[in-house]
Amino acid sequence: MHYSVYAGLGFAGLFGLIAPLIARRVSPAAATWLLTTGGLISAASGMGALGLLAMTLIGQDGAVASEGHWSIRALRHADPVRVPVALAALALVSIGVARLSWAALHRSRAMAAAYRLNREVRDTGSDLVVLPDADPDAYAVPGRPGRIYVTRGMLSLLSRAECDVMFAHERSHLRHHHHWHRSAALMASALNPLLGSLPRTQVWLTERWADEDAARGNDRVLVASALRNAAAARSGIRPAGALGFTSNTVEGRVAALLEDPPRRHPVMLALAAGVLLLSVMGTFDGVTDEAALFHSAVAVHEPAHLRRFLGHGATASVPTVRHR
Repeated sequence: MHYSVYAGLGFAGLFGLIAPLIARRVSPAAATWLLTTGGLISAASGMGALGLLAMTLIGQDGAVASEGHWSIRALRHADPVRVPVALAALALVSIGVARLSWAALHRSRAMAAAYRLNREVRDTGSDLVVLPDADPDAYAVPGRPGRIYVTRGMLSLLSRAECDVMFAHERSHLRHHHHWHRSAALMASALNPLLGSLPRTQVWLTERWADEDAARGNDRVLVASALRNAAAARSGIRPAGALGFTSNTVEGRVAALLEDPPRRHPVMLALAAGVLLLSVMGTFDGVTDEAALFHSAVAVHEPAHLRRFLGHGATASVPTVRHR
């Protein structure tokens, strides 16, 4: 196995470093999709690279070798992965799977609670639910249908125009299914800790996306004013899975709204896509190398007449591969 598998792992981690930096410099909608798709791809690529490094050691187990019909001796002789490296990779794969299972369980419970909350609300023909609480707050809860919850305290705090901006923000969350984008970032970071900055960045981006949607057709200063006034008030406890108007760093969002709308910046997006492509290519090249490694071990293990039937000839040589 060549160094390409390590390159696949390295570029997967590199995406976790550069993606948040790029995401804050391009349009929020494009950046959100970048983190969603790129995070899942880099997490899968990195985990695949670790799996390839661990598989050479797993393949030397007697039961596994018997099931796969390959020679343990031949595999051990040709294995380019040192045992400590394979053990470390196996441990990281196990940790990643455990983290993913834990994160998926908690996220599934939060989404189930959100959907259940919306089902329990009496249908009034509107997506708006007014709560009697005096504490100002507003948030969107995904579901079928998704709903916007706003307290009387928030309605009395903001002007009519500011309330319209706030509702446009929350409807953007529901319309673009931002909760799934956040879930994808959470799953990717759980599987690959090198992507640990993605969930926090994704929360920021989905809020900025909703801010920009609210600013479309409205005065950006008005949107910034509504956000600043709403954030100055105290908010209560929100349901699991809720996406709130003031749920992220408000100062940075207000500053962004007072500037010109962000541009797409295709060059930066292409840079992130290039890193992802290199990660996938490195891991895929590792798959090819490992398939050849196990193929040679099978060739040594098979009887001579079966080797001739498969086209390998009467003898099969065991390649000598320098340890990496």
